[in-house]
Amino acid sequence: MDFKKLKREMERYFTKLMDNVEEGQIPTKEDVKEFTKLALRMQNFAQEDWSYEAEDFAHLANQLIGAVKSEDLQEIYRLISALEDAKNYCHRSFRDF
Repeated sequence: MDFKKLKREMERYFTKLMDNVEEGQIPTKEDVKEFTKLALRMQNFAQEDWSYEAEDFAHLANQLIGAVKSEDLQEIYRLISALEDAKNYCHRSFRDF
C-alpha cells in the first residue's frame, strides 16, 4: 500500500471512529484494530523529522484499543481528541511530505 492510499484508509477509519463517539457509541473493536494497524504502518513511511510524531500517534491508537475493550467511553473520547490533535499538529508542521 502506498502512502496516499494508507492516509485515505486511515482517514476513512478515523472518521468512523469519530462519528461513533459523537453519537455516544463505542467504536467496534474491528474498526479500532484496523485503524491501529494503519497507524503502525504509517511509521514505515515516516521521515526522520516526523518519525516521533508517527510513533506517538501509533501509541495513542494502541491505547484506544484498550479503552474500547474496557468500554470506557470517556477514555475513548479523550483518546480520539488526542489523536485528532496529534494529526492536526503533524499536518500543520510536516505536510510537505
